[in-house]
Amino acid sequence: VMPATVLDKIYFEHGQSLLQSNVRNWLNFKNLKNAAMRKTMLEDPDKFFAYNNGLTVTATDIEFNVLDSGVKINKLQNLNIVNGGQTTASIYFSKKEGLDISNVKVMAKINVVKELKEKNLDTLISNISKFSNTQSRVSPVDLRSRNPQLLKLKQLSEAVVTPGGNKWFFERVKGEFNTKARISGSRKNALLKDFPKERRFSKELLAKYYSSWGDIPHSVKKGGEKIFRHFIQEISSEEAEVALVIDRDFYENLIAKIILFRGMEKIYGLGKNS
Repeated sequence: VMPATVLDKIYFEHGQSLLQSNVRNWLNFKNLKNAAMRKTMLEDPDKFFAYNNGLTVTATDIEFNVLDSGVKINKLQNLNIVNGGQTTASIYFSKKEGLDISNVKVMAKINVVKELKEKNLDTLISNISKFSNTQSRVSPVDLRSRNPQLLKLKQLSEAVVTPGGNKWFFERVKGEFNTKARISGSRKNALLKDFPKERRFSKELLAKYYSSWGDIPHSVKKGGEKIFRHFIQEISSEEAEVALVIDRDFYENLIAKIILFRGMEKIYGLGKNS
């Protein structure tokens, strides 16, 4: 746990040399993520530790004491912030603007590298920087996967059987079907047979198919996050005159819209061939 006051102090004393292995310079508060960090420090400083990804740090030596309250670091030699430069600089410039950072704490993963030649150390730091900066992007669509209405739709997809004795697979969470297929092992072929591609749909496709049955074709064409945002607001809005009920009728109508949409795609083509 790295107190923000400590980060502010060492950044003030050492500046960019502290971040010499970081892949980016500070992107200022016009950057949305940095602006969000500043907002958290201003409004919910005690939650910064929970919201922030933290720092990845290297050092060539460490001195610490083991206390009843835990381990206290006294010294880090050749401290280098490999990942977390935006966090560090945002803390420093927020303090400089007058924000109180006394309650802000940051998680830090500290790699102490002893007995490595300089060339090998550079390679290690480069690899740490490379791999800690290649996390999968979490989109706003992914963040809404636990919406109660989507949970109801998932339950219905697992319960409702078509007249032909089949079910449809609703991929509420990205990668859910592929993970299920890998876990199934020897049953993978059976799973693929039970849920062929034409009987599977994702959150984004769900929004597209549902919204196409209406008067916003221009938004449907944009697809992705924009149409999903419209869809989630429509099925979750508390301001609607009549609350939308996600039940078997809704689900079966939804599947009908998917069949119609995909049927028309086969007739009229896709993309450049449409």
